[in-house]
Amino acid sequence: MKSLLIHLSGHLSAELGSDLYLRIKDASLAPHLFCIELSSLDSVDEVGIEYLKKISSRAKETGSKVALSGVSEEWKKVLEEFGIGSLFPSFGNSAEAKQDLEKNLITELPANQARPDLEEKPVLVPSSEETEISLEREVEIKTVFCPECGQTLKWSRPGNYKCPSCSSKFLINPKGWVSVYERLI
Repeated sequence: MKSLLIHLSGHLSAELGSDLYLRIKDASLAPHLFCIELSSLDSVDEVGIEYLKKISSRAKETGSKVALSGVSEEWKKVLEEFGIGSLFPSFGNSAEAKQDLEKNLITELPANQARPDLEEKPVLVPSSEETEISLEREVEIKTVFCPECGQTLKWSRPGNYKCPSCSSKFLINPKGWVSVYERLI
C-alpha cells in the first residue's frame, strides 16, 4: 500500500478543497495511506469541510486510510464544531500520524490468509419444486416482419434469425430493430 503526505497551507475553501479531493480521488484508485498536514493551514470554510467529508467517504469506498497531522487544540475545536472531529484520526505531528497509519496497515490480514468473518457457511439447496419455480420466467413474445418477404415472425430475444419462408438472415437488436445482412455476390 502506498502512502502520501499532503501539506496544506492558506485557506481551505472550494478551490483548495476541490484540488485536494481530486488528487486523493486519482491516487486512491488503489488503496493508499494519506496523511494531511494542517499545521500551515490558516483557516477553513464550510465548503472546505464538505470536501474533507467527501475525502472520508472516498477513503472508506477504496479501503484507503486518512489521518490528519499538525492538529492543534484550536483545530480540534474547529473540526468538532463542524462535526468532523471523529472522521479522521488527529495527531500533533506527521510522525505520529505516519506511525498510526502504518500500525493500521500491519494489523490487516495478508491477502493469502483467511478472514474469520468469511468462514464457509452451509448453503441451503432448495427443494425440486422451488427449483422448478425459480427457473421459470416470463418470456415476452414479440413480432417482427421479415425484411425480404414480409412474413410475420415471433421473437423473444435479440440475436440472429432466419426467416422460415424465404431463408433470409437478419439480426434483431435489443430495441427490436431489424438489420439485414448484405450478401456478397
